Amino acid sequence: MKRSWEIIAELLTANIKKVLALSFGVNTDTVGAWARSFATDDDPTGTGKHNPLDQAERYIRVAHRYNPGNAREAAYYFVGVVDELDRQAGISAADDEDAPCHLLAQSAVEHADVVFVLAGEPNNPKAWRKARTEIGQAVAKLNELDGCLEKLLREN
Repeated sequence: MKRSWEIIAELLTANIKKVLALSFGVNTDTVGAWARSFATDDDPTGTGKHNPLDQAERYIRVAHRYNPGNAREAAYYFVGVVDELDRQAGISAADDEDAPCHLLAQSAVEHADVVFVLAGEPNNPKAWRKARTEIGQAVAKLNELDGCLEKLLREN
């Protein structure tokens, strides 16, 4: 089984270090330390720091002592998060051979919603707010289509 710092080390680039630092409210040196082994009995010279994955693991270990089912549910929670992100990005949709057509149709519907909202009341601030919601949904559908196409291109 990979250790948490090894998983983080695989992800890190200079840009991702900055993104993670901003996301977690730490500096890039701390993020870099997350990607190194920390001092243990097996590695007394480790220079790393505990990372966010270690926090989740700590929860699962504590919960498992008292409620193994809850510990397993916590672990599956993260699988569910990734599954949802894959769905939103269109990655899981790429498994369906008709996915690009379906996603394109859904994207067209979302874009049409923007047109209808603004065409009906082009000078109404309420319509503008509604249009911004519709634009967000249209962008999400385009991102989903893009993720689907990206996965299909990688596979072919």
